[in-house]
Amino acid sequence: MQPRTLVLALSVVFVLSLLGVLPGLAQAESATLVVINYVGTELIFTLDGTQYTVPGTDVQPAGGQLQLTLAAGRHDYSGAIPGGPGANGQVELAAGQTYVLGARLEKSAPVLSPEGVVLEKPTDQLIWFEASLAPAAATPVPTRPALQAIPAGQGALVLDNYIGEELVVNLNGALHTVPANGRLQLNLAPGVYTYSASVATSSVNGSVEVVAGEYRGLGFSRQVPPTPEYALGKPEPTPVTLQLYVTVVSLAPGS
Repeated sequence: MQPRTLVLALSVVFVLSLLGVLPGLAQAESATLVVINYVGTELIFTLDGTQYTVPGTDVQPAGGQLQLTLAAGRHDYSGAIPGGPGANGQVELAAGQTYVLGARLEKSAPVLSPEGVVLEKPTDQLIWFEASLAPAAATPVPTRPALQAIPAGQGALVLDNYIGEELVVNLNGALHTVPANGRLQLNLAPGVYTYSASVATSSVNGSVEVVAGEYRGLGFSRQVPPTPEYALGKPEPTPVTLQLYVTVVSLAPGS
């Protein structure tokens, strides 16, 4: 082979090898940014001056997503809900990194005067946070212990707490605590018992009859708190005392 031909062949091999190596190098020096929109409506997302639209949870229940392959380094971003709030931020991406950026809405705290007068009402705010592509862990469902056997000559009063807070029950002067979303079985002598149950500032009173050999169940739940209404120039809304409700719970042995 002529020297000139050999040089040309080697040059072709070198160029081809570069073509194979350069994409790999570019990929190793890039990073991935994933934007997840948990707002509910579409989000206008701007990254380094380029605008994108990210669908919301009204389109995709798990949140709309946008995935971008970027050069490693610092990137500026901003987001806005059409007709709503916006917010901006900055992210530093390392080579090979995948960063998940989430967006959600939160209510700001009202601005009050020293006398408690509303100067600014709560408003929607767009919040950026570091999210995850892993599915959220399922919320464990509280399990209530099975009913215990009733001792001879007694009856059982079973208190079921459906409130996410500890419940205190005063039964004929004796205090009993029922854990949040939990159950408490009290084996008692037959008769009529008066009770007073309370959670924070909410309370309820009543009476129940305990019958020998039978389970009597009472379920306690609480009113859902209303959304406070803030009016400019008016005093801050007074917290509402939430009502407690008692219902008869049908029980069977082993339940």
